[in-house]
Parts: sequence; C-alpha cells; structure tokens
Amino acid sequence: MLHELINNSSDKWIRTSVFPEQHRQQAINTLLALRFSGVLELRKKGTGLVFGKPRFIGPGDISKTEIVIPADFTVIIPQEADSSDLFSFMQAGELGTLDRVYMGRIEKTVIADSLSRGVTGESILQWLTGWNAPVNVIETVREWLREFYRLYITERDLLVSGEKKITGQIESYEPLRSLLEPLSADAVYLIKRGNENRVREILAGLGFDYRMPGQDQFPAVPEAALSSDQSPVQEFYPLTQPDSEKPEPSVQMRNTKYGRELKQLETSEMLHVVDYAILTGQLLVFEYEGSPYIKKNTYVVDPISCQKGVEPIVEGEVSPGRSKKQFYLKRISRIGVLPK
Repeated sequence: MLHELINNSSDKWIRTSVFPEQHRQQAINTLLALRFSGVLELRKKGTGLVFGKPRFIGPGDISKTEIVIPADFTVIIPQEADSSDLFSFMQAGELGTLDRVYMGRIEKTVIADSLSRGVTGESILQWLTGWNAPVNVIETVREWLREFYRLYITERDLLVSGEKKITGQIESYEPLRSLLEPLSADAVYLIKRGNENRVREILAGLGFDYRMPGQDQFPAVPEAALSSDQSPVQEFYPLTQPDSEKPEPSVQMRNTKYGRELKQLETSEMLHVVDYAILTGQLLVFEYEGSPYIKKNTYVVDPISCQKGVEPIVEGEVSPGRSKKQFYLKRISRIGVLPK
C-alpha cells in the first residue's frame, strides 16, 4: 500500500498526517527505517514530516559529490562519494559516525601511521588540496609531515661511502646503482651497541616519532619468487626437543592465526598471537628478517613478555640454550604457535 501511495503521488510530497493519529508515530518510525535503507525520502516541512520517492544517484552524480572539510579538521563525506575518495581519507583521518553521511576527522596519529606504511606526504597534501581543505588545515598537516620526516631510526642495511671518488664509482656502476636508494640527511649517527632501546626511549620522551617512512610497508615479492616453474617450498619447523612427544594442536586452532602454520599477519594481529601464546603457555615459531645482534633465521621462542608501543617487541627464551632475546614484531615476516 505504501508503494502504491508513493507511486501515485506524481513526485509530490506526502504528509505523514495521512496516517491515523493513534498509529502515526509507529508509521514515522517505519518511514525513518525505510529512509535509512534508501527506499524513500523523508524531510521536515513546518512542524511535520513529508515523504516521497527517493532520489537515485547515477554514475554522473558521483563525480559531483563534494567532500567538505571545515576549519576544525572534521570531514563530511557524502554516502555517494567514490570509494577511492573514502580510501584516501582513511590515510589521513578516521571515521566517527555513519548515518546519511560519513563523519570523520583528520588525525595526526593516522597520518603518521600512513607515512610509516609507505604513503607519501605529497599524496596526502594532494588529496586535501583536491578536496578544497582550508588553508589552516593544509598548513597544519604540512607541519605534521615535517615533524615526521625530521628524524627516524632505521634497521635496514646501509651502505656508507666515505669518499667522493667511491660515491662517483657507485653512481656510475649501474648493476650496483640500480639496487641502491640514496638518502638525504643532515647527519647520520651510529647508535652504540646495547643502547638501542635507551635511544628510542629518549627520543619518544622528547616527542619524536622515530619510525622510518615506509618501514611498515610489506616488502615487494621478487619476480623470481612468483615464477610458476618453482615447486612450492615445504614448511620447516625446527626441532627443539626431538625426544619428547608433542601433542597436536586442538582442531579449532588449525587453519587460524593461532595455528602452527607460518602465516603473514599485520602487526595488530601478530600482537594477538603473541598474547595468546603467553596466556596459553605455548611456543612461538617465526621467520625473522634480522636486527642488531640477531641474524636472519627461523626461531622457536618461549615468549615471556610483549612490550607494546610504537615498535612492539616480544621477549623470550630461544631454544636451544634458553638464552633471552628481544625480537621486533615488524621484523617477523611469518609466525605460528607450537604446543610445548
């Protein structure tokens, strides 16, 4: 009946007073639900409400939708906005509410996380400029970018050239030059051995975000590894106590992030796995990309604690020998859980 009523309205608005007074509020609640679902339009008129046919959005209208950024760093995104615009916003802010429009806010911490994942500051400024953000918003974000880029700690392998002649030879030798990326810096310091965590604590206390731009970006897979001619590599699980029987993991844990299969996870998911292993008294097995004093290898670790923060660290006893070591979660490429 409601469908017929709307279709027979000839694109005119219908007052909610057409419903009996004793059932009017219940009818309005139903209309609100239908409006949220896009079945009809519902608007205020005077002291009452009117409803009618919905306005459908076509492909030509999507490109005309505008993202509104007021001077207080809030963001209003129409529900009809292109998904690429919504994705771009998620690199600079976070959503707060979702009703007929997306309501969000540009946040410094979100921008810093995006930069550490490899998003460039130029692209963030380009998005804000394209959305006609106010000058104060753009200039503040520009300052946030400057603060992030002004200092960082890296665990990547560096090649240091101490002579201009050697630098020229490296630049002219293409087989080597193509494998290198030049860094621009005012000064480079070598952290004294054993003081890595202390330096990070001091920098964090001074207000620095010492993450390297792009440090959390997943490494590119070499083309050779994608060749269909290669046979699949069999999973390897190091034996720590070959004489003792180890119970199989419970069925419900198999094929999940808590199973023994080595799997690639994001940092947040990896933290869940570490906490799970600590709480259940199980072992961690993971492929480690290497860090100062710890070489690249596959390790079996009895986790003791997990330090959470900008750079999460898991501390545990490494078999055999039961020596205590600290591993950076960002250097773990794949991880699994083994029963003791």
